[in-house]
Amino acid sequence: MKKLHIPIWILTIVFICSCLTIHGQDKKDMLFLNAETYNPSKYKDKIGNIYYFEHWVIGNAFDISGEAYENLFMNYNIFESQWETRWMDKIVALDPSIFWCIIVDKEFNDHMWKFTDDSFVFIRGLLPKDENRFAKVIYNGKDLKLYKDMQIIESSEKLFDKGKSSVLTRLYRRDKYVLFKKGKIMDAGYSLFDIINKIGYREEILKFVEENQMKFSEDHDFTTLMYHIETNFKL
Repeated sequence: MKKLHIPIWILTIVFICSCLTIHGQDKKDMLFLNAETYNPSKYKDKIGNIYYFEHWVIGNAFDISGEAYENLFMNYNIFESQWETRWMDKIVALDPSIFWCIIVDKEFNDHMWKFTDDSFVFIRGLLPKDENRFAKVIYNGKDLKLYKDMQIIESSEKLFDKGKSSVLTRLYRRDKYVLFKKGKIMDAGYSLFDIINKIGYREEILKFVEENQMKFSEDHDFTTLMYHIETNFKL
């Protein structure tokens, strides 16, 4: 069985955030004082999943003062570019000017970890064009960093039935990668090949991918690849 590697940067973030936790349960209760009622039919006119996770997950949110809101039932609404948390029939959108980091650990989310033991880390302010949107941290090395810009593309078409017209809107996931190379930020496209074109060493990298039978169905493969590139090639 392949031994899984948990990057040190994830362990560091989890440790720092856990040390800053203050009255997490009381603060969590405060979130729902002015909560709205959850409406499962809000996006009934759109076909496709607006959320990052297929199922809602248990995660921890950290605000700018360093306090943690633990064990929130939450999901990232890509369509609205906001983290949402639910409790019974109530839902709250987390204010991005207050919350800067979301961590989803393996604990309570075993169904998500088929291929990796890593935590999922999302941080606000990493995307150059919108500091209020969150990006998923895939790799955070010294000279090389890779983030995922979570996006949804809308496609609308007009339908006609018995003389009446309606608009059907389909939603498609179109996550884009953002690369930091030696302090320089750049769009890295939508695929492995787009990323390689920005980094270089195409033949060497593809050989490593083939030898390790990497499928990139999970972000963990990108994490492993970025670590290999940073430790074996001159950037």
